[in-house]
Amino acid sequence: YFIESGLNKEEYFPEPYQDSRYSLETENIKDNEEKGMLNKVLLSVNWPTKGSRRAIFVVTYLFDKK
Repeated sequence: YFIESGLNKEEYFPEPYQDSRYSLETENIKDNEEKGMLNKVLLSVNWPTKGSRRAIFVVTYLFDKK
């Protein structure tokens, strides 16, 4: 799979999950000061529960889209 580097977004899900949101960040993994082939991808999803919020975090690596 491929993904662009430099993404930084945070959005809410559509109804009926409008109280839940996610954030997505990508960062290029550089090779010797030059742009590398891989992007580090950080994804978090959080949602409300009774009196608090729950969250899950995932880190993976995908090829750079360019």
